[in-house]
Amino acid sequence: MDMLVRKLENFIGVQTLELRELILTSIGATQKQTLTAAEAACYLGIAKSTLYKMVMRGDIAYYKVSGGQKFVGGKEKARTGGKLFFAREDLDAWMRSNRVASKREIEEAAQSESLKKTRR
Repeated sequence: MDMLVRKLENFIGVQTLELRELILTSIGATQKQTLTAAEAACYLGIAKSTLYKMVMRGDIAYYKVSGGQKFVGGKEKARTGGKLFFAREDLDAWMRSNRVASKREIEEAAQSESLKKTRR
């Protein structure tokens, strides 16, 4: 999906954010509350491989559909794989969890802390 985004972006010269929105709209992902891994990666603006690394590290919440059953050597065994899905609200929460304060907020916090110390 990311390679498609890059190729399209280079071809038509559209801003990445606008292009992602166009792709998400075209695949019907803008209204969905549960996204596939490819849709989630596009939504976050990251590579699908980066999303899988985040899943493996436990950095982001996800849902896994069981892989079902398979037969190996005539014996039934549980599949270890499965399809991953992501809740849009979890993705939004993850994006908001890495907030960096503005210069103004830092200055206000410093002034507030300075006032607290002078009152003691």
